[in-house]
Amino acid sequence: MMPGFLLDETAQVTCAHQGKGKPIVRLRRVTITMGSGPPRALVGETTAYVISGCPHRLPPTMTTRCPCTMTVNWTAATRVTAMGVAVLLSDSTATCIPNNVPTNVIPAQTRVRGV
Repeated sequence: MMPGFLLDETAQVTCAHQGKGKPIVRLRRVTITMGSGPPRALVGETTAYVISGCPHRLPPTMTTRCPCTMTVNWTAATRVTAMGVAVLLSDSTATCIPNNVPTNVIPAQTRVRGV
């Protein structure tokens, strides 16, 4: 894994179909503060994201909805941990279930890096 920006709870995570992800568990005791804004919790490899708004439909008629619902199997930092959990980086990847498609990650903060 290459160095990447640490992900906080405001990072944008989407499925390949552009459904929006929201973290279920955050590392609340470890935060990043950007300027005068409120502290934002980091997210770790044990974090699952709930995906909402995924428009995916099944072929051949494309009428049966089969949206992505959750992320699993994150790749995480190899040298940076918070509270004993490897943190997620901007180049971390996961799989969305039930469709087995990759996630897209856009970091919100661009100051703190990890490996």
